[in-house]
Amino acid sequence: MTSSHETLLDTMPTRRRSDGHRTSTKRSLLAVSRSIEGLAERTTRIGAPLTVLALFEDATYFAFEAERYARLAEHATVLVGFTGTMTPAVPDGIHVLSLPADHELADDWTVLAISPAGCAGLVARDLDQVIAAPSLERGRVFDPRMSTTPAWIASEVQRIVHLAGDLLDVGLAAELLGDADIAADRGAAIPERLLREQLLSEWQRYLEDTASLQHAEHLANTDHLTGAYNRRFLDHFLGRIGPRAPRIAAIAFDLDDFKSVNDTFGHAAGDDALRRFADTVRAEVRASDLLIRLGGDEWLVLLPGLAVGAAQERAHAIVERFAATRLAHPAQDAVLRTSAGIGELRPDHLDLGAIDAAMYAAKRAGGGRVSFAADLAATPDPTLGAVTGQAVAPSSAVTNGRPKSSSEIPV
Repeated sequence: MTSSHETLLDTMPTRRRSDGHRTSTKRSLLAVSRSIEGLAERTTRIGAPLTVLALFEDATYFAFEAERYARLAEHATVLVGFTGTMTPAVPDGIHVLSLPADHELADDWTVLAISPAGCAGLVARDLDQVIAAPSLERGRVFDPRMSTTPAWIASEVQRIVHLAGDLLDVGLAAELLGDADIAADRGAAIPERLLREQLLSEWQRYLEDTASLQHAEHLANTDHLTGAYNRRFLDHFLGRIGPRAPRIAAIAFDLDDFKSVNDTFGHAAGDDALRRFADTVRAEVRASDLLIRLGGDEWLVLLPGLAVGAAQERAHAIVERFAATRLAHPAQDAVLRTSAGIGELRPDHLDLGAIDAAMYAAKRAGGGRVSFAADLAATPDPTLGAVTGQAVAPSSAVTNGRPKSSSEIPV
């Protein structure tokens, strides 16, 4: 028999991993969170007892929801948990579970609504990954579980109270466990099937309302010549980044002597070179990585969750594969080369300038090679291996300014 949380997951835009678990983006799970919070608000309006337990990972995320939870706290027991310090202070009436950054619950995004009138819950584990979305925050990937079964909600309350241990007031812990047990023992006044249908209807409506906007966003954020994302996408993607966003390895590319390709063989050949470069990048990176055409022959590749040392391998592979590329007649003799600069974007350090500087260092060193942002040397990372800041590594695919034949290039 299919569990209730599997039934709910079947309705959401999720991906199934090789281990059988599903993943979903923050953008999709926001619809679930909103529907559960909406259920909680309706429960307070009918005067039914209500307990809400929510974990937000970091105080900055809760700050965006503080007013909503303050309204709930006027009629319900509300406990919120997060790392960091809330500024301004948490509204009166809300209980706070302050979590150390390394606590097991610090990576959970949880919303549990517990009432004899009906229960619903979302528990999502942060996977420290990201995929393409209108913003980096909304592209963050989680491992979600959802249910309207009172017994499942009660088991999650028990798990959180147990893991919180001494961080949670003893009296409040007893109250939470008692409320969960009462809801589980009595069942829900609203039949679970009906409750699921209400929630499904709400978040499907939310997703449908945003579907047309997503299509329009995709058209506006895509370079029509190459199919890559454009600078508008990049600006929006990096526009709002929370403290729990994953580190992102980044590679800036600039095609060497691209003007000579246009001048010698015409703009059609130049356009072909740009398309070939985009295809080259896609062949060497993961489906979840992001290729962005910044303008002209300048590019940026974002590789979320990838160590900088692994990004180095990708960059060299791209430089070498592109050097072995041949354009169609009459531009078959065009020399195609690219220079690359490697760096890392962190929530507290979004310095694209350093990555650009590394790329231009590679060009000044002769092109067809890879360089590293200076700040990598100042922040040692065990994944970097022999990589050092501002090192300029020539690609094995280029000799004396001419590309090797494809048979000489290791793939």
